[in-house]
Order: sequence, then C-alpha cells, then structure tokens
Amino acid sequence: MNCNILITSAGKRVELLIEFKKELKANYPNGKVYAADLNPAMAPACFMADGYFEVPRVTDPAYIDRLLEICGKYGIRLIIPTIDTELLILSENRGRFLSIGTEVIVSDPHFIKVCRDKRLTMQLFQKLSIKNPELRDKTAHVFPMFAKPYDGSLSSNIHVI
Repeated sequence: MNCNILITSAGKRVELLIEFKKELKANYPNGKVYAADLNPAMAPACFMADGYFEVPRVTDPAYIDRLLEICGKYGIRLIIPTIDTELLILSENRGRFLSIGTEVIVSDPHFIKVCRDKRLTMQLFQKLSIKNPELRDKTAHVFPMFAKPYDGSLSSNIHVI
C-alpha cells in the first residue's frame, strides 16, 4: 500500500516536511510528501516536497474542493494542517476526506472552537483546574496589561499596555 502525505499551508515549514519525508521513506519507501500553499513560489517547503500544489486561501469556498481534488488524484492518505485558521474547516469536512480514504490530522469541531476562543479556553482550563491568565474587563484597568483579541491568530493585534 502506498501512503502519500499532504502538508497544507507549507510556507517555511521545511524542517517539518523533511522529517515527514524521512519517516515516510523508512516505512513506505514509495510514499511521497506533497506540499500545498497559497503561493508556492514563495514557500520554501514547497521546493523540498516531492511535489507541490497551489491552493486558494483557506477562506475561499473552493479551498476544500481543491484539496479533495488533490487528494483523490495523488493518492493522499494523510493531511497535516499547519495553521490554526484551517483547522475548523478541515474538521468540519473530515467526513468528505474520509470518504476518499484521506485522514485529516485534526481535532473535532467543538474542541477547535473552544481552543480558538480564548474565553472558552479559559472556561475549559478552569473546569480542568489548569492555571491560566485572569480574564480582565477592558473597562477595569489593572496595569501592566497584555491585550489580544479573543479569537486572534498569528500574534496580530496584540498590545502591551
């Protein structure tokens, strides 16, 4: 059986791709590790892959269909997502991938939603007795303060106050 892997949003994740190639070759000598990216020409990992594909932005309605097309055509058995913004849509479409024999390494949609909302993550941590930063009301200032959006990503729109 052949086992091909697709690493999505490959970008600069060269080391990750190399490690998957090494382990895949040890277990499936004919297996290939492919990469997908919005702009493969600017993604170093794409040049280290056994092949690469241009895909639409994760928010594009054609994103999942393009990945399904790639998986079917190239015998992809495993998808490794690499950015948080693609986790939910991949999880919500996991059944479509499974129906063509492709496993997506991703948690269930509910858990992803909890992890993507810092308020829900805090509630989960409290329930599990895991220490976490205190949530502050933006109108009741206590300095110094670190502020970030409840659903932020990529360290964008963060502030030390």
